[in-house]
Amino acid sequence: LALAFGVLAIMIAVSRIYLGAHWPSDTLAGLALASLMLTCVSAIQDELRLPEAARFVPVVLILITAAFPLYLLIALPEARELYTALHPE
Repeated sequence: LALAFGVLAIMIAVSRIYLGAHWPSDTLAGLALASLMLTCVSAIQDELRLPEAARFVPVVLILITAAFPLYLLIALPEARELYTALHPE
């Protein structure tokens, strides 16, 4: 069941990019935030123990979060050009 919901979340994220509703960085940030929240909730609950493979998920999410400002420095100027008016009045 968890795998089915994971596949559904990824399909929704890909469809949002395909339809032009969001940038890829928006959907990746949303998926990362959802993964972080799910990891935190799983870690808080005593009944649910994280599998061995999931122990490094928080570390990876922290690294992604730390690298995101660098990505913004690189990609934001180009993205701003896409949003500027062609004929400002």
